[in-house]
Amino acid sequence: MRISPINYNYYKPSFKSTTRTTYISNSDGVFVLPSYNRQLGKTKQFSSNSDVKMINSNTTNFFRRDIDWKTLGKIFKKQFPQGKVNIYDFACSDGSEAYSLIITLIEQLGEKNAQRFFPIIASDVDEEIIRMANSKKIVATSEDIFSMGNIIKDGNIKKYFSITELGGEKFLLTPKEILTKNVTFKKESIVQGLDEIQKQENNIILARNFWKYLSREDLINASWKLGEKTNKKTLLLIGNFDLASNCCYPYFLEALGFDYHDENELADNILRKKEEYINPKTTSFVSWKDFVEGQYPRYIPSYIR
Repeated sequence: MRISPINYNYYKPSFKSTTRTTYISNSDGVFVLPSYNRQLGKTKQFSSNSDVKMINSNTTNFFRRDIDWKTLGKIFKKQFPQGKVNIYDFACSDGSEAYSLIITLIEQLGEKNAQRFFPIIASDVDEEIIRMANSKKIVATSEDIFSMGNIIKDGNIKKYFSITELGGEKFLLTPKEILTKNVTFKKESIVQGLDEIQKQENNIILARNFWKYLSREDLINASWKLGEKTNKKTLLLIGNFDLASNCCYPYFLEALGFDYHDENELADNILRKKEEYINPKTTSFVSWKDFVEGQYPRYIPSYIR
């Protein structure tokens, strides 16, 4: 069976967005499916392996397992023992990650002490996904509920959400004010969002699980801007999907001087800049552009444009 051309811009499920994926087909143009299938371009639905490419995926869930959430509050407090801390959550999808982070900080630092990390500025370039986040409705699975129980000390999930059972191990979650007042959602690209960051301030940047979806131009501009807007205090959180094929963190982050935050702690996918690190590739935008372009084809998987 072949997927018919879709003439509207976005697939619009009731609330669920954690598996919403956008593809482009040489014959059908851009279309959106509510299922996450990285092998779509290799199925018998299409005439050739190159007919379909994935543009982006909003796949997410609560407490995604490529971060050690149980130590996150301690790491943030150690890195920033006092003062206001700004948290930017780029490619935030339906808000699950931002809510996960708010819950984590409240549970580990206490609601009062966590306030200096709020509000979280959560953004996504996808207008539809931001509409979903602002709807304050999220469909969760039983696995999401189980993950929350591991973080919430007393197991009282209803402290944070009103819950309606949907059947089939699905639940409709309505976040309560303890969550909604501590996050701001907006439509914005990472380059636009990075422009708003003040380098001298205390900043935590979540830029997770989207780098491989960026075009050459966007990857060059976003990574260059990231280098300009961060210093040795900044914490940068990435995801497993961002890692290179050899499971190392991305080549452009390494060139910018980022390294694992603390090898003595369980701080997977948390990076910060090395002190006094200078790479000749970062001396000018022209040299940076040449460097990123040269490595780009080896970093981007074949099933992505």
